[in-house]
Order: sequence, then C-alpha cells, then structure tokens
Amino acid sequence: MGTNYYAKINFCKECGRFDELHIGKSSAGWKFAIEIHEEFYKDLKQLFNFLTNLDGELYNEYGEAVTPQSLFQLIEEKKNDKSHFDGYPKDKYKDCEDADLNRGQFS
Repeated sequence: MGTNYYAKINFCKECGRFDELHIGKSSAGWKFAIEIHEEFYKDLKQLFNFLTNLDGELYNEYGEAVTPQSLFQLIEEKKNDKSHFDGYPKDKYKDCEDADLNRGQFS
C-alpha cells in the first residue's frame, strides 16, 4: 500500500474551487515516486521551491496537511529503497538519487 500526496492550486477565495495536482506517492519499500508537472517543476529542487511557495495546501490522500519540509524528509528517508526505474519502461521514469521522477500520470 502507498500514500498519495497532492497540492491544491488555482484556489478561488470567493467560491473555494481549486485544482488538485498529484505530487507523488510513497509506497513501502520503494523510493518516493514524484509526478513531474513541467509547467511547475522538472526536478527535486524545483519541486521544493514550488511547494515552499505554494499559494495553496499540501496534503495526503487522507486529507491530512503536510509541510514541504516533512514531505522532503520522507523523500530523504526513502532514497535508498528500491527504484521504480528498475524493471519499468525507461521512457516513463527518470531515476535520480533521492526519488523517482515520473513523466506520466500514476496513482
């Protein structure tokens, strides 16, 4: 089992509407898998900057608030776990030292 992480973006203060952006997933025994959204970030450094400056909320699939610092601590803790890059289509994942960067949607 794993836990998905999301960010609320394009939040409307008048009506409360927002778009949900899938950030990634933490699964037992695997590196953290990050979904790349090139319009916002393409690597871990850009992701951290995006989340740190987010005008919205970061949360997990259970609706629990998450800070960028706690998410990156989780990514750091999982960096030595098995990589999705091994055994998966090489055009779908890009391996980096601390996490797996996914170029497509997943959940």
